[in-house]
Amino acid sequence: MTGRVISAVRLSGLEWWIAVAILLHSLGITEKFVDATGQAQKVETIFWFSAYLYCILSLFAHYRFQWLMWLIRYRLLLLFICLGAVVSIGWSVYPILTLQRSIHLLGTTCIAFYIGFRIPPKDAISVISSALAIILVGGALVSILLPDIGIQLYGDAIGQATTHVWMGLQSNKNALGFTAAIGVLFFGAKALLSKGSTRGLYGILIVVALVDLVMSRSATSLGALLLGLLVANGFYLVSAIRMNGINAIVLLAMLLAIVLAVLLGHETSAIVGEVGRSGDFSGRSSVWAAVEQLLKKWPWTGTGYGSLWFPRPGEEYMQQRILEGLTWIPSTAHNSFLHVAAELGYPLAILSTLFFLQVLLEPLTIYLRRGYSFHFSLVMIAFLCSYAVGDMFEARFLVDRNALWILYVSIPIVFLRSIELESISGDPSSIPFVGGIGAADERSRVVRGTQRSAMTCGSPD
Repeated sequence: MTGRVISAVRLSGLEWWIAVAILLHSLGITEKFVDATGQAQKVETIFWFSAYLYCILSLFAHYRFQWLMWLIRYRLLLLFICLGAVVSIGWSVYPILTLQRSIHLLGTTCIAFYIGFRIPPKDAISVISSALAIILVGGALVSILLPDIGIQLYGDAIGQATTHVWMGLQSNKNALGFTAAIGVLFFGAKALLSKGSTRGLYGILIVVALVDLVMSRSATSLGALLLGLLVANGFYLVSAIRMNGINAIVLLAMLLAIVLAVLLGHETSAIVGEVGRSGDFSGRSSVWAAVEQLLKKWPWTGTGYGSLWFPRPGEEYMQQRILEGLTWIPSTAHNSFLHVAAELGYPLAILSTLFFLQVLLEPLTIYLRRGYSFHFSLVMIAFLCSYAVGDMFEARFLVDRNALWILYVSIPIVFLRSIELESISGDPSSIPFVGGIGAADERSRVVRGTQRSAMTCGSPD
């Protein structure tokens, strides 16, 4: 692919706040204040389509077709998945609904590309951290001061006594819990990179995020955070040991991991009980069984994108017609693979898994081979591992108008751009508009002194 060196952009204050507003809206901060019908719903639709139009026009204005070329080269699997969602209109059980939601999916993905391409890496982390800080601090205050808005009555599917849990400014406790989990990761990264009072501020935000996480009682989010931190610290430890040669610590870490795995495998039911959950994962197993029966009918195509999950108020009967044996209305499949497979069939669910592996392997490979973007690499690894654990019991992959889908698509792009910034010698104000491991290796050879124009992704006119 031929490319072009594009000057680094400087984010204006207006663009900064537009990005924060989009993320806050996609995190659900206005959802509980917007009626499902009537004029409020029209305002909601106008907001999203205005955001889509703004992001798409901004991408074309600054990069013309180069961002599309990047997509074709480095995110081809994502392109096929989104295309499959659109094409599923042809076989959807509710084609009008699939048409509406597939348009929103394309628009949401374009927002993610806008954040990934248009916003400089350092500004992108600040934008994300600011949005997380607003919704987590606001969520804690609302849960304490306005319990009618910020508290959710929760009881699991086996008749457990109802308890009061925090949901803050979001739609449910699990949304708040996972937002808090990724907030801990990003606030921690900002704290490590900050100094003085700013570091103390991010330390306070970490505490707030942890309080939100605990009070939400989201066991999945807590487990996701712990695993993400464990894996990231494991990579950090391996790196430190490699430099210092303390092989005994490696052996100790391996032994501790083996002991932990044995304990988790042997006492799973006890551990699940300790966090207030049932042996069937709070009713999730019944949803998985219903999806398994559905896939026997539609293994190749599914029911059509957006036709099954997140039923709109008053349309729950549409889901009940398709899923058999359920006594409640789940908003998702509580597993991303099954969530995608139910609406798009096994082939696109497998493509989604391959895309996830591609995104996960990028920071792992770059960190182990090159050590680029040291802190950012660890944050990426922790975020993606946390996302993987969360998606085993929730479903956030390929969900339109969802902040976590926006972050999942955009953050890896920001990460690749940060590598490009670090691998360029000389003038740091120019950024080659490419991404991926091969491009980073190519520029690292330039940095080592073998400067040849053929190695760059094209040259400026």
